[in-house]
Amino acid sequence: MPSSEEIKAAYTGSGARAASEYSKAIDKVTGFVAAATSASAEAAYDAGVTRAMALDLRAKGISAKVTDESWKKDAREKGAAIIGTRIAGAGDKQSKGFADFRGALEGLTLPDKVPGDPLGNLSRNAGRVVATMYNVKARKVGASEVPVPG
Repeated sequence: MPSSEEIKAAYTGSGARAASEYSKAIDKVTGFVAAATSASAEAAYDAGVTRAMALDLRAKGISAKVTDESWKKDAREKGAAIIGTRIAGAGDKQSKGFADFRGALEGLTLPDKVPGDPLGNLSRNAGRVVATMYNVKARKVGASEVPVPG
């Protein structure tokens, strides 16, 4: 049996090979969306979530493996190293994904502000903005829309 240090070295040294093998495996995948949205996939997801909730698996898994400090350390060391690159590379996707929301907001007419009524102004305007944004998402997923106050 290899020592703990040998296992650790083999694991950490496998990153480049793992990335290459991962990319090759992704290229071989066909029919992902159809399989992921099938009735059997939805049933399996439902069963897994129901089981996890019934057994408190999420909470148990987190509390058994993570402390506040270990999470912060990993987030700083791993997350901070990749977040900027990921955001920089996702501009086109973000812009495309926000286009419908932007169009809806550009078409939204807000009432004039009433002097001396800051909370009323907030309520009137925020409600229209929130309902408009919600309705864009609702249309995308086929959910019921909410009335825009007004």
